[in-house]
Amino acid sequence: MSTLLVDADVVAYQVSFASEEPIRWGEQDNEFAIWTLHSDELDCTRRIKDYYNTLKQDTQCKEIISAFSDKDNFRKELYPDYKLNRTKQRKPLTLQYCRDYIYKNYNGFIRPRLEADDILGILATSSIIKGNKIICSIDKDLNQIAGLHYNPTHKEFYGITKKQADYNFYYQCLVGDSTDNYKGAPTYGDVKTKTTTPQYNLLADEMARRTFDESGDYIVKPFSIKVRESANNRIGNNGVYDEGAETEDDNNVYVIKTLTRKKNLWKVVKDCFKEQGLTEDDALTQARLARILRNTDYDFKKKQPILWSGDDK
Repeated sequence: MSTLLVDADVVAYQVSFASEEPIRWGEQDNEFAIWTLHSDELDCTRRIKDYYNTLKQDTQCKEIISAFSDKDNFRKELYPDYKLNRTKQRKPLTLQYCRDYIYKNYNGFIRPRLEADDILGILATSSIIKGNKIICSIDKDLNQIAGLHYNPTHKEFYGITKKQADYNFYYQCLVGDSTDNYKGAPTYGDVKTKTTTPQYNLLADEMARRTFDESGDYIVKPFSIKVRESANNRIGNNGVYDEGAETEDDNNVYVIKTLTRKKNLWKVVKDCFKEQGLTEDDALTQARLARILRNTDYDFKKKQPILWSGDDK
């Protein structure tokens, strides 16, 4: 049996936004008519039912858990500006109605101070739910979680390995997330936003060069950042390098032998922050903001997150 773990924050927002309709009041030739925005709760209900019925058909999952973010967020305790850029954004008219309806009818799940992403990450990596678990979301942040994923927009299944999940986490530490209002290591985030292919990991070559020497041990080599779309063999890979892949800097070719070692990647992140005049504590704060919680990041007895210490497990 497979259980679908749904990012219900996204579903509620998409449905409530899609149901809104602007209406113009007045005669057609009236120069100064009145416009109002309307949303029909019955229409929202229909859209929600259609959405979940389609999910069940496409994924063949009979069991569904709909995860919601709590109103309180432990990340705001670490960094008060977290998601502060969203406070002035208008919320769709029926957002709360959609949240309530999904919660009551599609196995809603919420935990104090956690975001929906954290709930999905914890459930997907723990033994609380028996059988297979599939994360259903369009949020790239959940690619930090190993396992089977489903993108409902593209109707695609894909897998994330533990190595890929760790890599995606460290990458997010470096580049930050403007939508969540945290910056990572400033220069790296700026470079990412200027490229025309933001899905490509600009730091892949950088991490590769910083984790290679002939003995296979960690070493830092000075170099400048260059925007690349592939390794030197011209094969694009979205920044996920397998052991033995090659990349080049000027006339030197580096074989990626230690890229996926967790300790090396955290060293890379810390070194990048130090180069920007920041501290290891700055790097750790950004990492805690970026990290989607896994089962090892949550105290089930105290029902509270365990802040990441820099030692991945």
